[in-house]
Amino acid sequence: MYDTPRAALMELTDYVRFESVAIQVLRVEHPGLRITAPTADLGRDAYKRPLFGERDEIVGLFSCRKDWRRKLNRDLQPYRGCPTEEKPETVFFVTNQQVTDTSKEQTKQEVCDRYQVRLEIVALDELDLALKSDALHRVAERELGVRPRQPRVLQPPAAFWDAPQMSLPGRDAPLVGRDNELGRLRTALAPAADSPRNQVVVVEGPGGIGKTRLVVEAGRVSTTLIARTGTALSAATLVDVPVDMPSVIVVDDAHRSSDLSGLAAMVGDPRFAGVTVVLTVRPAWWNQRFGSPDWITSSRLRSP
Repeated sequence: MYDTPRAALMELTDYVRFESVAIQVLRVEHPGLRITAPTADLGRDAYKRPLFGERDEIVGLFSCRKDWRRKLNRDLQPYRGCPTEEKPETVFFVTNQQVTDTSKEQTKQEVCDRYQVRLEIVALDELDLALKSDALHRVAERELGVRPRQPRVLQPPAAFWDAPQMSLPGRDAPLVGRDNELGRLRTALAPAADSPRNQVVVVEGPGGIGKTRLVVEAGRVSTTLIARTGTALSAATLVDVPVDMPSVIVVDDAHRSSDLSGLAAMVGDPRFAGVTVVLTVRPAWWNQRFGSPDWITSSRLRSP
């Protein structure tokens, strides 16, 4: 785990993770900003456009590479020689690299002269400050593995594994011989873009065989939050679940939980359509404890 957002950002090389952090930082002041679909990138990572408008008000470009200027110039090339009315009003470039004020001003002037585009640069210092704020510190905790300000009901994997009771031998060793289970889980955890409901996946298997570790490994492509064994999950706990973003909520040994009403409330709520709930349970315990609740409508996987 990291003690500060700065420390986590300086080591971050996962672009998908950085994109998720960057978009949430920019949305504080620009709530209409949307991530560009991978199949229609058009040289931009995010954008904001008025309803029925044809011109982007804002374009977001993100990079966690050391040679961030190359990415910036490559993505701005389409605006060279482009009519003014087709250019965005402002381009926000977000990088996890340290950029001095002098370098920012020089780069902004170069972009203005070359592409006739207004550029704003959000770099390491600004990201660190934003992710320490009350509005965004949870983003740093769940996305970057920054140590939580206080214990959370739903915790990112780094905080979950950091607890003394989870310090098990071989915890960090590579998974061997579990390719089949990982493949099935990754398929089950893939967000269904055309579904108005979120998914519920039940992973069943004996205690101690690594169900939770398997689920966390399979969910690495999304924001993952974990509830410890026996945790009560009322509607109040949903404050930690990201809205309008793909994520995975894992409930460890869900059959031991005294309250899953929060999950039941979340299923079918369009704000959480991108959330997949994973319940790890021991054989036969689920039906004995809960029967067949009507909010579980998805996959059931058994691990040997």
